[in-house]
Amino acid sequence: MDKEEIRKIFSLLLVDHNPEEFFKYCTDDVKFILHPKHVAAGIYDKKSIFNLFEHLAKSFPHWSETIEKIYHDKEERIFITVSRGKSSTIQDLWDVHFLYYNEKNKIYRIEERIDTLHLAEGNIGPRI
Repeated sequence: MDKEEIRKIFSLLLVDHNPEEFFKYCTDDVKFILHPKHVAAGIYDKKSIFNLFEHLAKSFPHWSETIEKIYHDKEERIFITVSRGKSSTIQDLWDVHFLYYNEKNKIYRIEERIDTLHLAEGNIGPRI
């Protein structure tokens, strides 16, 4: 798996909002881990992730993301993507995703961290 391939695969989820197609590139027990600062922090699987998508669609209408950068550690079998997200209520929110894959090139874990400082600035103004 290379950077362009992972961009195509991950875009199925982030850009096209097509989880069924994305899951073809994942293990059956893939986990989505949204870290504590995320509005929907928790651990999700293939079944529960759909509830998250519904919740986020209501909270952030017209959500879209663009993958800006991709880093690859072949030895550790991990891709790190940096993407910029926006909705009708939020602009330029940065997400960092860690995509772990196995020896069969199947994604088995995705961790997401968001730019919480940006959210704080939107609510209370910039920090000095």
